[in-house]
Amino acid sequence: MQKSKSFAKYADAEAFRAAMEDDVRRGRYHDPHQESRLFADVAVEWLHGKLDLKASTRSRYERELRVYVNPKWGAVPLRAITRNGIQQWVEGLTTGDYPAELPDGRSPRPLRPRSIRNIVKVVMGGVLEYAHDQRWIVENPIEKVTTPRSWIRTTTRCI
Repeated sequence: MQKSKSFAKYADAEAFRAAMEDDVRRGRYHDPHQESRLFADVAVEWLHGKLDLKASTRSRYERELRVYVNPKWGAVPLRAITRNGIQQWVEGLTTGDYPAELPDGRSPRPLRPRSIRNIVKVVMGGVLEYAHDQRWIVENPIEKVTTPRSWIRTTTRCI
């Protein structure tokens, strides 16, 4: 863990200090050491803070973290989670090519668009937004990830 930084010139050190102070004043500063936190640890903290959830929703979030999200992202440091990595994982969720901890030794299968959206945008996105709000990451990489579109079936009735 780096506690100091060396500069060849005094002017470079001053510029670095001024930039850091500006980031702190504008609310852009984040502790770079927090980026090494593992996703699974942040997910536990996020879930503990969700006090307004119904029991069934909490259960679903826990299951989606355990079965779909943590097998891929649980041991990954926050700094290593990228938009491209998440997008590739989403593609795997659509084709059934993803790591999972499914019960009874079942194999992964393609997931429905609505399930993917909940897993990716609601659960994983919620954890990453929590990390962003805590200033552990500079930006939430999930914001520009696209998920499959859910087509809603409509019927037309003639009266």
